[in-house]
Amino acid sequence: MAETRIENISPIKIWRWLCEPSPHIGKGQLLNPPRYDKLTPPENFVSFARSCIGTTYAMGGLMTVPWDVWQNNNGGPRYFGSTADYADIYGFVRAIPELFDGYEAVFCRGEEIPTSTYGFEQSPVVLQGDHDGVVVVVRCKPKSDMAPVVIHLIDWDRCEPFTLILDQNQFFHGGTIVLDLLSPTKYKRELHESVLSASDYSRLLDTQRLKPEIHPDGKLRFQIPALHPWGIVRVSRK
Repeated sequence: MAETRIENISPIKIWRWLCEPSPHIGKGQLLNPPRYDKLTPPENFVSFARSCIGTTYAMGGLMTVPWDVWQNNNGGPRYFGSTADYADIYGFVRAIPELFDGYEAVFCRGEEIPTSTYGFEQSPVVLQGDHDGVVVVVRCKPKSDMAPVVIHLIDWDRCEPFTLILDQNQFFHGGTIVLDLLSPTKYKRELHESVLSASDYSRLLDTQRLKPEIHPDGKLRFQIPALHPWGIVRVSRK
């Protein structure tokens, strides 16, 4: 378990903690939400914390809910995040446990993460244009030819639409694939209370079928709508 502060947590730091190659020790990593150590949270704290949560889960870790978080602020108030700010993102994880359990990161990019670490001759996923604020994590289930590959996308910056380029030859040996964008359902109190009562978390997931353009180079290009801040492209074998 690790404590974090707003000035020392970022995509590259999370990658180093969770994904940087190291001897396998058989233990997971649980992070605490970032502290800000002031009497009141910064203006952008909620969006920053949401990006931290999404990136931590995308890279295979866990982050505790931002509730009752101690701050080094001379006895000032602790941080109690609201349900409206965070329930959707944790509900998203509960909605699709099958796309987290048993998965491992095979490629990451964003904020100076060294993509050469993963040994690909060509990147399996590229963002078109200037979108350095988007973190990409490709995860798959080892020794499975049928389980979907998932591409986590976390926008730490502008939350604007962008174009994703996918080298389909590096997915399922170049076979026919189907792409779906999964994203958290917008928080609604009545919905979340109903889901909790029925234990049916699948309703906290929005799914959109993506229709990519096939270019002469064989790569697929498709538009990703603005993320807030997290979405997952599920790549399934047809």
